[in-house]
Amino acid sequence: MKRIGFLLLLAGALAWSCNDGGPIVDEGDEEGEENGGGEGGNGNQYVFEFDPVTVLEYIPAPGQFINADFVPQTHAEAVEWAQQALDGNLLVSLGAFGGYITVRPSRPVINGEGYDFGIQGNPIATHNEPGVVWVSIDDKGDGQPGTWYQLAGSDEGINYTVTYTRTDEPGDVPWAGSDGRDGYVAYLPSFHNQNYYPAWCDRDGSMTLTGTLLKDNYTFENNQHINGAYGWGYADNLGKDALYNDRGIYLFNRFDISDAVDGNGNPVVLDRVDFIRVQSALLYNMASTGELSTEVSGFIIIN
Repeated sequence: MKRIGFLLLLAGALAWSCNDGGPIVDEGDEEGEENGGGEGGNGNQYVFEFDPVTVLEYIPAPGQFINADFVPQTHAEAVEWAQQALDGNLLVSLGAFGGYITVRPSRPVINGEGYDFGIQGNPIATHNEPGVVWVSIDDKGDGQPGTWYQLAGSDEGINYTVTYTRTDEPGDVPWAGSDGRDGYVAYLPSFHNQNYYPAWCDRDGSMTLTGTLLKDNYTFENNQHINGAYGWGYADNLGKDALYNDRGIYLFNRFDISDAVDGNGNPVVLDRVDFIRVQSALLYNMASTGELSTEVSGFIIIN
C-alpha cells in the first residue's frame, strides 16, 4: 500500500485528471516522454474520458485501507461503496494478493489497433503495486461474464492460492499459501488502526483467493525501500504501457485485448470484451509501509 498515494495523490495528482468526471488531457509533446519515461509525447493532443463502469464485484484481500472509512456488512454494500468511489475517480484498494474488482464498461470494448482500454491507479517509482488484468465476454447474452482470460504481461508469474484467516480484532492478518508458505498482512496501527480483514468476505472464518502471483521486485537503495516497475501489462505500475501528460505526470496504464491468453498461456482471439477484472498480484510486506496492494481509480475506453 502506497500511503503517499492516498494522502497526496487524492489531494493533488488526481485533481488535475478528472475528479469531477471531466476528461484526462494529454498535451502530447516530447517533454512527457523525457520526464515520465512513457509514450505520452508525440506532438499530438489526446482527450480521454473516464468510462462510467458498473461495479459487479468487490472482493478485496485484507489490507490497511480496507474498512478505513466505511465497514460494509454485505457484498452489496461493498459494491455500492466501490461504485461511488469510482464514480468520483477516487482510489479503491484491492488489498493484498488475490483481492479483485470486476466492472462492466458502459459499452463493449472493441479490440482495435494498439491499446484498447486504460486503468488508472496511483503508482510511484518506489512503490509499484501491479495488478493482473483479466477480461471476459458476455457470450451467453445473459449479462454475466463467461470464461476469464488473463492479459499477458512481461512477467510470467505462477498460479497461486492463499487463505487469509479472519481476525475479529485489529492486528496482523495471517495467511497460508498453496505452496506451504505462511505469513501475515502487517498491522500498522500508527497509520491505520482498524481491522484490516474485510468482514463481508468471510467464509467460515477465512477467505481463499486464487490468482497470478508475481515475484516481488524489491530492493533497498539509498535508504529507501523500493518495489521497482514491471515491464508491461499490469495496472498500478510504471511500465512501458503507462501514459504520461506533457509534465511527465502519470495518467493511466494501457492494455491491448490482443494480449489475452487462456489458462495454458495460449493466445486467445477476442473481438471485444464486456467485463474487466483487476486483481492484486503480490504477496509481500514493504518494511514499514505495509502490504503491496493494487489500487484503481478509473477505467478508460480507448478504442
